[in-house]
Amino acid sequence: LAREGMQKGKGRMDELRAFLAERARESGDRPGYLELQLAETISGLSLEKYKAFRELCTAEEWSAYEPRLLAALENARDMERLEIHMHRSEHDRAIAILSAMRFPDSRSWSPALLQIAAQLEDKYPEQILTFYRSGLGNLNRNDQRKGYAARAAVARLVRHVWVDVLRTPEQWESFARKVKAANRGRPAFQEEFARVVPGWDAL
Repeated sequence: LAREGMQKGKGRMDELRAFLAERARESGDRPGYLELQLAETISGLSLEKYKAFRELCTAEEWSAYEPRLLAALENARDMERLEIHMHRSEHDRAIAILSAMRFPDSRSWSPALLQIAAQLEDKYPEQILTFYRSGLGNLNRNDQRKGYAARAAVARLVRHVWVDVLRTPEQWESFARKVKAANRGRPAFQEEFARVVPGWDAL
């Protein structure tokens, strides 16, 4: 009945897969067990599921299942792909995915995404700088104070790459002076940037 349900059912199959996997494990059907575990891993693939399946496999089993798991990874969400490629130290693939992503706005701020970006700064500073700058949006428009605060947090990241990673503080200062001058008539903007961005008042 469980197998029939797997063949004919739609939607989430977690419970059926878990039931069949346990039966396969108890009966000593190792290939059947791993196939069901692979299907469960691929369903809603995440770094945690990836690591758990890797732990299940012997070296020989992993060599057989790894290509199938990586093929399924191409259809996963960007964040899951990023985390798994970083775990595998595949930084070239990670930066390609990150470069194609939009910087999260204040409503979808992602500490995990920014942590990955920070880990890639030294190896790919120009790409990370471009990614951070994409989060600044239009800096010459009126906004609420919380909007200015969100942009200031991103500007701090931009400054960090120019000053601390690329060691080109003059590029940051040239950019920042233009932004500051364009927003002279916005006191809330200036206050939020001065509160968050090092050296803003001295520009």
